[in-house]
Amino acid sequence: MQIRNENEAEYSKRYGVSLKKQLESFSGITEKESIDDFSGNSDIDSVTIKTIPADVRLCYCIGLADGSYVRQLRKTLPDGGRMVIYEPEMSRFLRSCCIYDFSELFADDRIDIVAGDGDIKDLLGYATLREFSPLALTHLYVICQNGYEVRYPNVKTKLISAVKDLLLGVGAELETTVKHSREATRNRLCALSLLRQSSTAGELFRRIPTREIPVILVGAGPSLSKNAGELKNAKNRALIISCTHAMETLEKNQVSADLSIMLDFEEGYDFCQHDKDRQYRILFHTQSAIDIQKLYAGKGIYYDFKKNGVAFPGTESEISGFPTGGSVITCAFSLFLNAGFRKFILLGEDLAYAKEGHTHSGSHVDEKESSSDCFVPAIDGGMVRTRNDWRIFLRFFKEQIQKHPEIQVIDATEGGALIEGHKLLH
Repeated sequence: MQIRNENEAEYSKRYGVSLKKQLESFSGITEKESIDDFSGNSDIDSVTIKTIPADVRLCYCIGLADGSYVRQLRKTLPDGGRMVIYEPEMSRFLRSCCIYDFSELFADDRIDIVAGDGDIKDLLGYATLREFSPLALTHLYVICQNGYEVRYPNVKTKLISAVKDLLLGVGAELETTVKHSREATRNRLCALSLLRQSSTAGELFRRIPTREIPVILVGAGPSLSKNAGELKNAKNRALIISCTHAMETLEKNQVSADLSIMLDFEEGYDFCQHDKDRQYRILFHTQSAIDIQKLYAGKGIYYDFKKNGVAFPGTESEISGFPTGGSVITCAFSLFLNAGFRKFILLGEDLAYAKEGHTHSGSHVDEKESSSDCFVPAIDGGMVRTRNDWRIFLRFFKEQIQKHPEIQVIDATEGGALIEGHKLLH
């Protein structure tokens, strides 16, 4: 109990997030139940400790285990260097925190300890970029503890790829990228206390009796107000899935979605005023704004975690390892595609500026046009101005339609960019 409390206190002080409730799930766990399947960790003297080269600025160690290897490795950390410890399973990390004293590792500012079974790039974002140095990309060192590559195949390759993507993608947006990564990480950790009373995407899809029903994906593009009212005719005949920014326009047209999806880590409260009684079912990513997650505690549905091990007994999400495309609507498309649905209708998915320069329907603040914007074919002929991120979403839809010839994608958007491979709804 004392070790658990000391770990929790030091972790909370360092990262500003309490793990108390999660650690209580593992009261009574024994050392044998924690890490005895990792050879070498029980007898650190028999393991050869690698020496971190003197020019390394960023060292990654895959595996915290009981901390013995990490403590020895830390002794070889060069001046000015940092170390990121990555434990691939949150449940294993929490169990170990109940048995082994990591308090001095949590307190060491040169070390970041990251745990979780979500997207590795998202998990490592803040720890990688918080003290970015251009030397980090060329002075990178990755070590995998004994037994971890067997338990987690290709984990080292995936980590290296994720870190390089992070470092190469920083550029002039470093400050924003670091802030986003830090807030997303904090949200994920805080969300742990909500998962027990929530359900997963896998549970949701098992409750839907048929895959023949169409899925209508409602974006918040500037054209949505033109035909949002037609959704009333689709109620109980299709699944209506909307992004939260579309709720205002849907409410004005007396339409309610069956499910809303939210990914933003700093989502505003504006959509909540349209749901004062908290009737909406929200599909969350654990990185979503934690205050909004708390408002919908018990009604949230999560697609990026597994209810596994001692912490979350019961069912397990079957939805994992698929491309999400980078936006709310592309993510929803991927979720339902991977769950076996084959007919999709897009509404309000303009992916382009309106003629007046608007980017969203309703009262949402428009984003300014950028010098990096370009023109792409419009859905109704001619050309239309779009942004770099929207072009990525257009390419995503095109690639998914080509990859899955068995699906039907109908674009009912009244304007915007042309999605190649879709069918127009006239």
